[in-house]
Amino acid sequence: MDKKEEILNAAAALFTAEGCAFSMSALAQAVNIRTPSLYSHFESKEQLLALVIRRAIAECRASLERFARAQAGQPAGARLEALFWHLLGYFGEDSRLGLWKNMMLVNEPTLRTLCLEELLKQNAWFTRRLTRCFRDGAHSGELRRADRGAVALYYSMIQGLLDVMLLSRGGGFNFDAYAHRAWDAFWDGVRAR
Repeated sequence: MDKKEEILNAAAALFTAEGCAFSMSALAQAVNIRTPSLYSHFESKEQLLALVIRRAIAECRASLERFARAQAGQPAGARLEALFWHLLGYFGEDSRLGLWKNMMLVNEPTLRTLCLEELLKQNAWFTRRLTRCFRDGAHSGELRRADRGAVALYYSMIQGLLDVMLLSRGGGFNFDAYAHRAWDAFWDGVRAR
């Protein structure tokens, strides 16, 4: 791995742990170089964080694209449930959820705007695919709801579960059982009877 990639990985880890508050000297120490040497690779901390944020969003999208290709041809309900578990698994790995949480807490105006723009692009892309899945399910008679409300409900359920996942880490909370109950309630509300 080259030094630039090593710096990006270390910056992502520090951003996950501390948000934007991490120091460039801590980053330099993490990659075993002097602080001024960081600036031979990146113009500023903001540029570095922008790359970390864009990379995290691109990795998530690539994961979703691979997943969608693998699920092609499956019934809509099976795709929705598999996507549900895929998202929870994706954000449950490593420290991805902490990094995404810290994206939401960025205060620096330029980075905040970047986060918002990148997330809105990601959400627009994801919403188009999710809407298509709901429409497929309604067309086949598998789902009774394929409106914007059903899509919004799906988003809200995922976001709520990710919040619970973040809060329940390290505790004795049975997140998996909680997520199963959430899925069952959602599915009961959208499936055709």
